[in-house]
Amino acid sequence: TKADVPLNVQKVAGDKFIISLNMLVGGQELSDFGNETVTVSFHFELPDGMDASKIVVWYFDEVTQELEEHSAVYDANTSTIMFETTHFSYWLVGEKVTDDVTEDPTNEVLITFIMVMIVLAFIALCAVMTRDKW
Repeated sequence: TKADVPLNVQKVAGDKFIISLNMLVGGQELSDFGNETVTVSFHFELPDGMDASKIVVWYFDEVTQELEEHSAVYDANTSTIMFETTHFSYWLVGEKVTDDVTEDPTNEVLITFIMVMIVLAFIALCAVMTRDKW
């Protein structure tokens, strides 16, 4: 549960699920694998509304107090998340949030149209004002 992890991890977790990974080897905790990569997989039931294709995991960097995103694969047949890492620590599971905002081209067209109309109105006004002066 979130109550079992440090407050700084709880703070950045938001609505993400927290996974605490550790391993005991010969009675000693092992959390860093140097340059070696391990594959982590665990059972995860998707909550209602969560898109399996958008699942990612984040590592909580305790030094910078920031989240580092890692890709993950969700197998719907086995309800398993799988990802690779070189260390164990606090990991968060959730949906990737995209910051991509697609701009509405209608606004750009409208602004261009208005600018062209202003220029044409200015030209017409100048033509009327100088009509008798030529």
